[in-house]
Amino acid sequence: MPEQISWPRRVGGRLRALASGAGLFVLAITITAAQTSDAPDQVTRRVRLRGGGDDPNVTTDLAINVRKKPSDVAPPAKRPAQQQVCAITFDNQTELFAKTYIDGRYSFTIRPFSEVSTVAVPGSTMLYARAEFDDGSADAWGPIRVNCRTKYRWRLSD
Repeated sequence: MPEQISWPRRVGGRLRALASGAGLFVLAITITAAQTSDAPDQVTRRVRLRGGGDDPNVTTDLAINVRKKPSDVAPPAKRPAQQQVCAITFDNQTELFAKTYIDGRYSFTIRPFSEVSTVAVPGSTMLYARAEFDDGSADAWGPIRVNCRTKYRWRLSD
C-alpha cells in the first residue's frame, strides 16, 4: 500500500486527515500551470514627479571600465559555476519610453507598448521605472520591492 500524506479536512463536524499521492500530483500540476501564466505579477500606475532634483530611487553607477594591458598569462580553463537567476519581464503598456532600474541601477530603456526581459539574482529585488520629459518632469512607476524566485512580470500602466 502506498504511503499516504495527511491533509486536514472537516467531515461531519470532525477534523479528518485524508490525501493520497495522486492528490498531490494534481496539486503539483495546478501549481506548475499557474507559474506559466502570462498575467503580470503586479500592475503599477505611473506617478508624476515635478522638479529636476536627484531621484532617491536611482543610484549613480560607479562602474568604470579599465583597459587591460596585454598579458602573457593564459586565462584559466575552468568556467565559473552557474548561478541561479530570476527572469524579470517589464511590460510597458504606455505610450512613453521608460528607463528601468533594478536595485537602483539602470538596466535598459523600454519602448512604448513593448516588453523586455532581463535577469536578476533571486531574492528581494527593487524595481523602478521612470519616463523623463523635456521640461524636467518625469512619470515614475514604483519603486516596488519584490521577492523574485524564478520569474516575475511587472506591467507599467497609465
